[in-house]
Amino acid sequence: MKMTLEIASAAFKLPFTEENLGVFGESLDLHKTLFGLSNPKALSIPVEGTFTKPQWLYQRAIKSLSSLFGIVVNTPGKKSKHRAEAVHEKHCELCKEAIEVYGMLGPTVGNLFSEETWNVLLGILFGIADYLMKNEKERSNERLRPLIIECAILAFIQSGSRDMQFLEKYFTVWAVHSEVLNYWHSLCRGLTERLASILFRTSKNPPLQQKDELRKCLVIQSKSSKKLIEIKDDYAVYLWYLSLIHISEPTRPLYISYAVFCLKKKKKKK
Repeated sequence: MKMTLEIASAAFKLPFTEENLGVFGESLDLHKTLFGLSNPKALSIPVEGTFTKPQWLYQRAIKSLSSLFGIVVNTPGKKSKHRAEAVHEKHCELCKEAIEVYGMLGPTVGNLFSEETWNVLLGILFGIADYLMKNEKERSNERLRPLIIECAILAFIQSGSRDMQFLEKYFTVWAVHSEVLNYWHSLCRGLTERLASILFRTSKNPPLQQKDELRKCLVIQSKSSKKLIEIKDDYAVYLWYLSLIHISEPTRPLYISYAVFCLKKKKKKK
C-alpha cells in the first residue's frame, strides 16, 4: 500500500500536459483503490480492530489527492487555443472527480477514520475551497466552488465535529460569493426543518408528519442537489445553534449573532 501511494502521489508532480493526461487519470483511480472506493465491500486498507495502523495511509492519501488542485496547467502555444482549452477542461473534470472522491469518504469509510484523520480531511477540504475562492482568474473555478463548498460542509456534518474553527474562519470571508450564501441558507433551512421535526414529531398536523427514516435525516435542498444525512437529535440541535445563533449570518463583519445584536440594542435604549 505504501508503494501504491508513492506511485499515485508522484504522478501529480508531473507537468499537466496532453501527454500526461492518462497518468493523472490512473493516479486518481489509484487513490480510489487506496480509500477502498473501487470496491467498498472489500476495503483495500486493512483494519485490525484499531484506528492506529491505517490512519497515516488515509491521511497521506487525502493530502496527496489535494495536489491535483494546485497544479499549473501547461497548455500549448497561442496557435493551439482549442487544444489549450481542452487541457484546461480536462483538468477541471479531474478536479470534479477528485471532489466526488472526497465526498464519498464520509459515507463509505468515514466510520474507520480517527478524529485526527477527520481533522486532516476537513482541513484539506476547507483549504481547497479557500484556494478556489481566492483564485478567481480561472473560469473553471466557478464550476468547482459550489461542489467543494457542499463537500466540505457535508464532511463537517458527517464527522460529527463540534470544532467550529473551520466554519468561523472561512464562512465570513467567503460571504462575497453568492454560491456560499445560497448553500448556507439551504443548510439553515434544512436544520430548522430538522429541529421542527424533533420538537413536533408527535404532532398530528399533516405537514409535520414524516417517514421514520426522514425523521433521522438532515435534508439539504440546493438548486443542483438534494442531500439526506442521518444525524442524531442532539447533534442536529448543536448544528442549528452553530449556524443560526453562533455564526448567524455570514455577511456580518463581526462574530455576532442576531440574538446578541438584539440584546445589545436593547441595553442601549435603557
